[in-house]
Formats: sequence, structure tokens, C-alpha cells
Amino acid sequence: MAKLDNDIETLRAVPLFAGFGSEELRLLAFSAEEKTLKDGEALFRAGDRADGGYVVASGRVDLTEERDSLGPRVVAALGPGSLIGEMALIVETQRPTGAVANQGTRVMLIRRAAFKRVLSEYPDIARRLHGVISGRIQAAAADLARVREALDALDP
Repeated sequence: MAKLDNDIETLRAVPLFAGFGSEELRLLAFSAEEKTLKDGEALFRAGDRADGGYVVASGRVDLTEERDSLGPRVVAALGPGSLIGEMALIVETQRPTGAVANQGTRVMLIRRAAFKRVLSEYPDIARRLHGVISGRIQAAAADLARVREALDALDP
């Protein structure tokens, strides 16, 4: 199987891209930048400017947050098919955590400009993603409201 076909299959495994057809995935795969990392190598640090999302193609990426004198703590371990920086595909943002390679990692960087190009050329995909992301934001808002209620109940 050719490298481009392998990259398309890697992208097909990403849940956010579930509704993408072969042509849309081909455009993303063709424009993606591949990066291979050694164990322990940083992909990015918390606070870095995010200009796109990373898809884990192989290996594992540990998302980390810094703790004062205790050093970094792993908050998530992401394997093949994981997308890191979903919102960075759409808006300019900063990385909220660090990311460190584990297990001989290969990632694909999808830059925001390339992703927006696909959305502009395929408006049906853009509409579907709008619904998916809106649903996630509404669910997060509902979760925050429940947390606020629980904290308010603790306040004497």
C-alpha cells in the first residue's frame, strides 16, 4: 500500500473525520506534514501557539501538565487514530498541555489553513462538523452547570 493510502487510512480512523469521504481525506493526507519522534521527545509544550492538529499515526503521545517542583504529570496517553488539538484546526489557540512521544511515535500535522480549505470546498462536511462541535460545547456547558450546582450546595 502506498504511503498516501496509509495516511488516508490513518485519518479515516479519527472520529472527527468519520463523515469525510475519500477525496476529503486525500486532500488532508496530501497536505499533512509527517513528523517522527523518539521516545521522550517533546512534540510541543504547554502555552505553545497551535497552528493545527496532530494525528497520532503510530506509537503513543503522552499529554502532560507541569506541577511545580514535582515535574510533569501525564494526564492522557493517546495512541493511533487520536487527534491532538481538535480546536486548533478551526481557531487560533495555545496548547493547554505539553505532549511527549512514547513508543517511537509518528504524527501527522494538519495545519489550520489546509483544514479550512477542505471545509470551504466541501460545505456539507463543514455543516456536519458544526453540529458535532456545537453538541460537544453544549454538553460541556451542561457539565459545568452541574459542577457549579454541586459546589453551590457545599457552600454553607
